[in-house]
Amino acid sequence: MGRPITKELKNLKNKTFVEKNLDVAHSVIEYLNDKTGKHFKAESAATRKFINGRIKEGYTKEDFIRVIDLKAKQWLNHREFNAFLRPSTLFNATNFENYINELGVAKKPDIEIYIPPVLDFSSGER
Repeated sequence: MGRPITKELKNLKNKTFVEKNLDVAHSVIEYLNDKTGKHFKAESAATRKFINGRIKEGYTKEDFIRVIDLKAKQWLNHREFNAFLRPSTLFNATNFENYINELGVAKKPDIEIYIPPVLDFSSGER
């Protein structure tokens, strides 16, 4: 068995987790701001709540970037949707999962059409 969980150990592990998530939040929000020309703050409690929630569900920084890329491509030049390029929409639990699934659909390769071979029995065996 490992060491007993003490208050100090628990605080140390939690601090590392929080610092790691804050680093992810900073880089994700910085990427979102660069991509959209907006000025969101990674220190915002609401923004951190959305990002930390998705990280706890197992999503990675790369997942956030892929969703930002997808939605920026779809919404950036549309006045009515541009307002939704914000952390509360993009990183909301339900929306984020839907956007990740959109990526899965978008990434599927085109279905190859099966063309059966042409068989020529007129010449016999060779």
